[in-house]
Amino acid sequence: MKAKGLLTLIVLLGQFLTLNAQTSDQLLENIEKANANLKTRSMNFSELREPAGKDSKQLSGTITYDPNSGMVMNYTDPGEHFVINGNTMTMKREGMELFFDLTKNKPMRTLSNMLMSSFNGQLRSLASSNNASIEAKKAKDYTEVTMKALKKAVKGYSTIVLRYDAKSNQIIYMMLEEFDGTKTTYELKK
Repeated sequence: MKAKGLLTLIVLLGQFLTLNAQTSDQLLENIEKANANLKTRSMNFSELREPAGKDSKQLSGTITYDPNSGMVMNYTDPGEHFVINGNTMTMKREGMELFFDLTKNKPMRTLSNMLMSSFNGQLRSLASSNNASIEAKKAKDYTEVTMKALKKAVKGYSTIVLRYDAKSNQIIYMMLEEFDGTKTTYELKK
């Protein structure tokens, strides 16, 4: 009798876990839906740049995302900025201001697409355009999305890891690893 009760409990527990475990596709769908109508969003961020074979650098600032006009990252120190506006990108770094036409500059277009798609939740499209595999897993406080390049390249990202808040499904973390081993990590805070 005890064995039958234990067996029933095990079966019920297995069914409960199966029903509550979301597949990678379901998790990606949740992120896409939650961010489909995302309005302007501003938050603080910290950035850790770890160039391959060089000293790392910690930066911070504010980031504003607007689905209609683009993205602005203003660094508090050392006064750098990064702006995506339609098909143009502007960067001020180490005292130099650089302008890029995203229709002509593939590396900058890839970066712009990655940042915008991460915020608006278009992750399957991002993986496809970067020829990468994609997998989403649920953790306690977030959903982690990992993209891995299917082929090695000279430029671009070998791995992209994104985390989305468990409740809001909005982005809270990005880790970009380039093929040369350079890593950039962003933590986003309200």
